Amino acid sequence: MEHLVNLLYLVAFCEIEHNKVSIVTPDCQDPESIDVERAQRAKERAEGRLANPTPDIDVERAEAALQRALLRLHVTKQL
Repeated sequence: MEHLVNLLYLVAFCEIEHNKVSIVTPDCQDPESIDVERAQRAKERAEGRLANPTPDIDVERAEAALQRALLRLHVTKQL
């Protein structure tokens, strides 16, 4: 019996050996559970932080947040 599952992996290690796939990840998400409005707000917030950085803004963290939001929007076809 074939079983197909779609999941969003933000960071993962994948190993394929003898017809077996192993995925190790600290976080994965079912695309159907993504809150599109929340992802859009996160995108806008990160873009705002990057457009107007202040000394207290962690630019790397804002860039990572933007990439996560864009990926979530992409997999939900809302980009």
